[in-house]
Amino acid sequence: MKEEPVFYERQRFSQSWSILILIVVNALFVYGCIIQLGMGKLWGNNPMDNTILIIVTAFLTLLTVSFFFIHLDTVVNKEGVYIKIFPFSWKYKFFTWDIISKSHVRKYNPILEYGGWGIKYGRGIRRYRINNVAYSVSGNRGLQLELTNGKRVLIGTRKPVELEEVLKKLNK
Repeated sequence: MKEEPVFYERQRFSQSWSILILIVVNALFVYGCIIQLGMGKLWGNNPMDNTILIIVTAFLTLLTVSFFFIHLDTVVNKEGVYIKIFPFSWKYKFFTWDIISKSHVRKYNPILEYGGWGIKYGRGIRRYRINNVAYSVSGNRGLQLELTNGKRVLIGTRKPVELEEVLKKLNK
């Protein structure tokens, strides 16, 4: 980034119901490890091998912990729009104003339009457009970019009013 940000936002994954489900499942598997590995009793009607139980428990724990580190960074400046969803991308994806034909903030339905949050490719229940991609971690407001090549990019935001003001300020 050569230019200073006019707009910066960092959003965290905030679907607490998903994290709660993962924590409950983790607790269940940790309990299973205590019963099977610590007490020597088989856990469940169809018990897993000890090695598999340890691997599944470790994987679920790692997945749950990773939810606390996921964040979406959005930067808007005179050059264009930068986005990054950490840890899935380490570098910013950059859209110059030259390749953006239209930009506006809009309300969207993450489930129906994109099948949920994350990096999604327009395969929601309502639409199937392979030219659509969404970068979102929470909420239902986003910056819609329409590119000169016909593709559309939606970037989730928790600051729609501030983002609209920035777009007006930049004449975009």
